[in-house]
Amino acid sequence: MRRCRWCQSDELLRRYHDEEWGEKAAADEDIFERLMLEIFQAGLSWKLVLKKRASMREAFCDFDLNKAAFLTEEDINAYLHDPRVIRHRKKLEALVFNANQCLLLKRSYGSLRKYLDQLHQKDLDEVIKELKNSFRFVGDKTAYSFLEAMGLVEPKHDPDCWKYKKESRE
Repeated sequence: MRRCRWCQSDELLRRYHDEEWGEKAAADEDIFERLMLEIFQAGLSWKLVLKKRASMREAFCDFDLNKAAFLTEEDINAYLHDPRVIRHRKKLEALVFNANQCLLLKRSYGSLRKYLDQLHQKDLDEVIKELKNSFRFVGDKTAYSFLEAMGLVEPKHDPDCWKYKKESRE
């Protein structure tokens, strides 16, 4: 089976490409996890992020919003010494802030899925601006990558990849 070049050399990358990238997630924790993986990936390789993913799930209570929102400065300091996670203070602080933002969005929209669905009705530039203003450690590239990962923007598959959709490229 032909895949995008970026995922051919590693099983974790292939699985992410085949099973998750560009697919909509429904559960709030899954959406939050994908957002945070995009943030943790900034400046790093996807291979590293996916290699640490299971450990980060364990460390961050399965990306449970109610638990992540109440992590303390002491918790963040402990994570900075924990080799299981990506040890970057601003990204770890973003984990807590963004969990709180997600809880606010859940209260306003009923779920993160409903929030994302209403975003999908807006112009792409507006959506990116809203994501940047709503969440910490999210810039243009991270916002766009998150939208691709969530299937809200068609992922850019290589033309010979089995997931490439010709009609969306014309």
